[in-house]
Amino acid sequence: ALRTMKSTTSAGEQLKKELARRGRRRGPISPALRARGEDYARGRAADGAGYADIARELGVSETTAKRWSQAPHNTIVPVHVVDDSPAPRLEGLVVISARGLRIEGLDVDAVCTLLARHG
Repeated sequence: ALRTMKSTTSAGEQLKKELARRGRRRGPISPALRARGEDYARGRAADGAGYADIARELGVSETTAKRWSQAPHNTIVPVHVVDDSPAPRLEGLVVISARGLRIEGLDVDAVCTLLARHG
């Protein structure tokens, strides 16, 4: 347990230094640094550390420590795309022959050609 605590403390100290180097207290954090902060905060929270302790260890606000502690892991999740848009409306003529043949979506020339070939 002592070794785990010591490695956690040194990891927290390293992250605190890197976070402090940003210069600004507010503003964007690089995605890589943020991911490391989230991993650290989740691990400490899982070990029972409070948000105030995590915030102090990383040099961030308690709000940030809480958000990072609860951040979801970056995992790839399958997504199923469902096209629920209405079917496209056909443009052009609708011709119904005496025999019940229905022709949709063709222009006048195409209808004439089709009827001339197939009667």
